[in-house]
Amino acid sequence: MSLNLNPWVALLVGILIGWILEWLFELWFFRRRRLECQRRLAEVEDRLRARDEELRRSKARADALEAQLRAVVAPPVAPAAAPAAEVAVPAVEAELPAVAAAAPEVEAKLPEVAVAAPEVEAELPEVAVTAPEVEAELPEVAVTAPEVEAELPEVAVAAPEVEAELPAVAAAAPEVEAK
Repeated sequence: MSLNLNPWVALLVGILIGWILEWLFELWFFRRRRLECQRRLAEVEDRLRARDEELRRSKARADALEAQLRAVVAPPVAPAAAPAAEVAVPAVEAELPAVAAAAPEVEAKLPEVAVAAPEVEAELPEVAVTAPEVEAELPEVAVTAPEVEAELPEVAVAAPEVEAELPAVAAAAPEVEAK
């Protein structure tokens, strides 16, 4: 059975079928994963915003405590100045005694601020890497050992001569009578 279709109509039908299959494939596989990743990303962003807000509150408390500490340690404020008047100050020469003054000791407990980095959970894709297989024929190489001509010296090897005195042994043969 064959369909007699105009090539343009067949092209249009093929494009429509391809578009529908791509849409179904996208809907079934990739959209789920993308939505899951977006959900996780939103959770991480929410946690980061909460940590950022907590950090801002801690910084504001630390700034307030520093201001209080400066107010306690700050030198007293001079009263407002009177209107300017010309006063002649006579020059006085005097030898003043040495005075040792120590700064007051101030004890203050500052709050501890603990800031932790946010925990990020992420799944990384596994990557499998395989080395390519290489097939190559190596050329045959003929290797010959060089011929060496050498004259070896003559070595005379002689068995050592041993001089030893052997003891004289007298052995008597038994007497045998024959009939």
